[in-house]
Amino acid sequence: MVVVLVHAISDGDFGRVDVLLCHLALMFRGAGCNKYCTEILHFLHNLKHVWTPEFGDIMRDNMIVCVSELGPGHCMGIDMNIEHIIGYLKTLLRAKGMT
Repeated sequence: MVVVLVHAISDGDFGRVDVLLCHLALMFRGAGCNKYCTEILHFLHNLKHVWTPEFGDIMRDNMIVCVSELGPGHCMGIDMNIEHIIGYLKTLLRAKGMT
């Protein structure tokens, strides 16, 4: 299931990610990772019941980014994108002697 989730994120298909999040929450609960499960369920509850449909669409659109123009197969989660940016900044600052 994790492989399917990775491919869904890579393809930029939040619809598949949305379906898989429920199953992922159950897996976390079964493994004893209750905080991860609670966070996923809280996000899904907000997405479906608390936030307006317009704001829910904004959240969906900003969770998966495609920084290149290559399209499906080249997208990543926003958290992974930020980690890449931090890595690039550390390399740049180290090269300029600023660390």
